[in-house]
Amino acid sequence: MSSLLSFQAHLEQYRQKKYYALSLSVLGGVLMALGWYFPFSPLLFVGLIPLIELIEFYFKKNDIQKKEKQKNTDNTIKKRNYFTRLCFFIWVYFVLWNAGVYWWLWNALSAGVIGVFLLNAFLQLLPIIVYIFTRRFSVGFINYLSFVSCWLFFEYVHLNWVLSYPWMNIGNAFGEVPMWVQWYEYTGTFGGTLWVLLANILAYHVFIKSDIKVGAFLVWVLVPIGISYGIYMSYDELENNLKSVEMAVIQPNLDCYSEKFSHNPKTGEPSTNHIPFKNQIQRYIDLAKSVITDSTKYIILPETAFHKNSTEYNYTSQQDLKPIFDFCRKNNLILISGADTYKFYTENDTVPKTARKSNGGDSYYDMYNSAIQFVPFTQDSVSFYHKSKLVIGAETNPIKMVLPNQSASLLFVDIMGTLGTQDYRSVFVSPTTEAKVAPVICWEAVYGEFCTEYTQNGANVIVVPTNEGWWGNTPAPRQLWALSALRAIETRRSVARAANTGISGFIDQTGKDISRSEYGEQTALKYSIKLNDKVTFYTLHGDYLGRLAGFLAILFFISAFVRKLRTPKK
Repeated sequence: MSSLLSFQAHLEQYRQKKYYALSLSVLGGVLMALGWYFPFSPLLFVGLIPLIELIEFYFKKNDIQKKEKQKNTDNTIKKRNYFTRLCFFIWVYFVLWNAGVYWWLWNALSAGVIGVFLLNAFLQLLPIIVYIFTRRFSVGFINYLSFVSCWLFFEYVHLNWVLSYPWMNIGNAFGEVPMWVQWYEYTGTFGGTLWVLLANILAYHVFIKSDIKVGAFLVWVLVPIGISYGIYMSYDELENNLKSVEMAVIQPNLDCYSEKFSHNPKTGEPSTNHIPFKNQIQRYIDLAKSVITDSTKYIILPETAFHKNSTEYNYTSQQDLKPIFDFCRKNNLILISGADTYKFYTENDTVPKTARKSNGGDSYYDMYNSAIQFVPFTQDSVSFYHKSKLVIGAETNPIKMVLPNQSASLLFVDIMGTLGTQDYRSVFVSPTTEAKVAPVICWEAVYGEFCTEYTQNGANVIVVPTNEGWWGNTPAPRQLWALSALRAIETRRSVARAANTGISGFIDQTGKDISRSEYGEQTALKYSIKLNDKVTFYTLHGDYLGRLAGFLAILFFISAFVRKLRTPKK
């Protein structure tokens, strides 16, 4: 207790320093960024304290100004200036947080990633501004309820609008410690965000205001972890009764910039060590041969493993793919692979906005980042799923919906043009196994409620074809793996991941690693993966916490606005 009092005394002195607000920004941004990396995950429970203190410090300054005998016009100017500085310091806080978590995006975007940091930090600032407005006209517990609901609603919006970039949603950070959040099967990642927000509010009152005992903070943090471990320990017994299917995942380790494609996607120059497509196909076959057994039913290839654009019509007639199709026929293997495909529209078809006009003609077609399933023992049946959560800038330019192409391209680089999508979450089935596969392509694994649509359509296992070579040997592949672990918990579906290079392997229904490759490793792994048809609470109800938070945030904003109108001007 004496050490806590001493800390608070020093803090009071430090508040008088000119650089106090900036130091809070830097400290908070660093703490939250570190929280994304195990073993620093516990820092998430205190990393928002500097943000809360920044806001409270602002209101204390306002209270002091109200007591000063100055002219109303001068007071107004000072308040506005300080509010601007407050927004700047909070924005710096978010910029540092963003940069610390996904700095690796530099490998793909170079200097362009700075714009991503700045823009996403600005978007994160908006719910705080709304909260500050409601904070002016509310008191007590309602203040914090407004803070929590504004932030949760922002995360929900950021999951679902056209500029969606939910990487920084706080609940995602626990993918590195899945044993802490087994209760995500009930709440999804919004439960993790709520947990962290309330923990930080308690910590602020323990360490800064000293009006709550530290025991309350520890109980709030540790009890959910204890419950989670209890769920995990009991879940192992349930898994023994589940059916299984043996799958093999292939990691060919083809460098995205110098080997996989004929031209470097970043510079447009010819690739220095390009490996011909037929040799890439042979590598897939050789790696599969090294692990398959008579029990193996599936081989899984990475995202865009078949990267030569091919029409979906009569797909099995593609000569480049004949060797791997023959291999699957010979070994009775079902093939799931990423592929670049296209489809032409006839005069009777409804042409979507994503369609492109063919050169020199009046026909339209769509390009897709697809997952395909090839089943050799049912007259070469081929099923397609089209990636529907697209990467902004690489696979879609949403600004083109409202601005002309040239203006839109100034705001977002349009590497591949806007790809086609589909509304329905297709599930791959076959007549010879009980597996019902959810083909979740790379970036789609970031979206929890989106992935539940596969399980609602009957999926009992998740397969993730991905390509993580764009970002090099950085935390990116580990963070993407961690997000797949969260999807496993939310849906209680085992996950098989096949990366071009990155981390390939298997995750069980508790989010625990079964086996995994190393980055830059050319390998194949197999495992008899469990199938589960039971539906979780989260699968049924999705991001209900985000929707509830939206209702509360709007309610608090309207209430504050009405109070503002009723408050007499001084």
